[in-house]
Amino acid sequence: MEQIINNLKIIYWSLIAGIILLALFVELFWIDETGGAGTVGGNFEFIFMSFSTLLTMGALYGALRLFKIQKVEEQIKSNPLEKYHACSVIRMALLEFPVMLNIIGYMLFINTSFVWLGLIAFMGFFFIYPSKERFISETGYIEE
Repeated sequence: MEQIINNLKIIYWSLIAGIILLALFVELFWIDETGGAGTVGGNFEFIFMSFSTLLTMGALYGALRLFKIQKVEEQIKSNPLEKYHACSVIRMALLEFPVMLNIIGYMLFINTSFVWLGLIAFMGFFFIYPSKERFISETGYIEE
């Protein structure tokens, strides 16, 4: 169990470091004084913003409620160590994708709404930190 938790912690911190590095790269090197990646805007910006908002809220809800889904609970009960690792990685990916999408949206449109959406999704990482206590509370598995 400790090895799985440590592996998840490595994945967790790697994802956070990647997100921070991408955000710093976009802010410090990509965006110039004239604005984002070019003259993309208009209708496409509205559609991208709407899609990004819906995806961020849906992914945040899905990631935080993943272990409450009945099928996931049944799979975790059958093989707690293996399935918890797989579901935790899926949970982290559910949060990482909207953050990256919003960073790209900010890079394209220089619209601070993407920054706020990205921060909302990024804050979800604080609620999924992999620990032994979380493993026990979400699986009910106690190592003997």
